[in-house]
Amino acid sequence: MRRIVALSLVILALLVACDSPLLPPLRPSVTTTPAIPPPRSNITRADYNAALAKWQRQGISDYEISVYQLSLGVNGVYRLRVQGDQVTVLSNPYIYPQYPTATPYPAHDSERIYTVAGLFAEIDEDLTVVERGKSYGGFVYWVLFDPVLGYPNSIGSGCEGPIYPGAYECASDTGVSKIVRSLTVLAPTLTATPVTGP
Repeated sequence: MRRIVALSLVILALLVACDSPLLPPLRPSVTTTPAIPPPRSNITRADYNAALAKWQRQGISDYEISVYQLSLGVNGVYRLRVQGDQVTVLSNPYIYPQYPTATPYPAHDSERIYTVAGLFAEIDEDLTVVERGKSYGGFVYWVLFDPVLGYPNSIGSGCEGPIYPGAYECASDTGVSKIVRSLTVLAPTLTATPVTGP
């Protein structure tokens, strides 16, 4: 009987030492946190600088812009009139989700992000995050520029992988898209000429 017990213990020890599929491992399991991928973008700083220079060469100071935002907090179209440094909100889906604002009002800082200057500033911040290689999560940023005037006509971000150490997947509310539905030039300066090259 002792031989059977001893032989059983030897066989059991061999199975454990060989990581036998017949027995679960006796080693403690190690939980690893998935790596957070570095932020990425479909454009480079040079692409950004070229588009910004193209927009600035147009000399456009007065325009109306409609920007559709899709995010967890706000979905809808912001309409703004920009006249030099003055920005007027024509409609704001956050305040009036179904109707345009009855009376235009001066834009608050939070609404100026929908101007061309505000969109360029957002892209600049996103590229800085990409260049530093660190972000809150594994964000991917994408941008499209208008080929004629150079303004950003589509900006988006979303996460890839965990959004913070210890998370195992992206949260569903991390993506934001802004799409310029229209940009109407109201009063180009006398020196404004459309530039179609890079």
